[in-house]
Amino acid sequence: AFFATRCSDDSSSAGLPGTGGPINDTDVFLVKNGTVQQNMAKLLEMIGGISAFINPQDIVVLKCNGQWPNQGYTNTECIKYLTEAILSIPGFSGEVLICDNIQNASSDTSRGFLASAENRVHNWADHNWTTLAGEFQASGKPVAVYRWQNDYGPRKTSPADGAGWVREYFQFHGNTVYLSYPIFESPLTPGRLIDMKNGVWENGAYTGRRVKTIFIPTLNNHGWGSEDYAGITSAIKCFFGATEIHTGDDATVTLDGNSCRHIHSATYTGSQAGYAGELAARYMLNMYRPVLFITCAVWSGYESR
Repeated sequence: AFFATRCSDDSSSAGLPGTGGPINDTDVFLVKNGTVQQNMAKLLEMIGGISAFINPQDIVVLKCNGQWPNQGYTNTECIKYLTEAILSIPGFSGEVLICDNIQNASSDTSRGFLASAENRVHNWADHNWTTLAGEFQASGKPVAVYRWQNDYGPRKTSPADGAGWVREYFQFHGNTVYLSYPIFESPLTPGRLIDMKNGVWENGAYTGRRVKTIFIPTLNNHGWGSEDYAGITSAIKCFFGATEIHTGDDATVTLDGNSCRHIHSATYTGSQAGYAGELAARYMLNMYRPVLFITCAVWSGYESR
């Protein structure tokens, strides 16, 4: 099954043609019982086509879930057919970038970007994310992977400061907490900086070209063994890979002179899983808002499911 959720655009892209327009309520669509290709095609048809959200010149970030092995990372075949739909937009001149921050995990070959054959058995045997992007590039298509990495250096305020993370510090349920979003160089166009909130920066200025983000989480029930301590996290958990999580799950870290907690240590670690929804909402208000969520319910769950 696939779920699609479309939300009203953030203020930075409101009024632009092809963004889907302002939607006062959240619309949710469900497709099931077909192949991955059939389900994706039907889902995109139901939401009015991908060009209702993506303009031909946009830089498109597919923010996937890459942290868990096997079926736990976003299904690669889902990514393939969504990418093909974006590339088929008439006159598409942008880029499609497959991204996530898997929090500096060392066992990369078990996860989406570099998943080895034995870690694709319950996902898609043909490709991991990197080889999929390579196949597109080999046919001349502007598709690449980019793995965001935590940074212990000073926060950035704009692309004029170079690549890095824009951070916000605030008080949250008695703790100083931070959220962040990345500014990074396109792996396809040297010198092009991707500002997830404000757009594309080249030659010392914003170009006016937009960055559109589609979150593609799995419908993953989150936990160990019985998998019931946090329940179905899905799109909420997707925000954990959109920001930085320094030094481990339960850490308090010093950044920019602030002793603070990150999105994990401020929520799940403190046995307050519900707080994660509050921080996801804050992220969409103060960082950036995805134009679309497409949830892949394809062999989902970390343990036996």
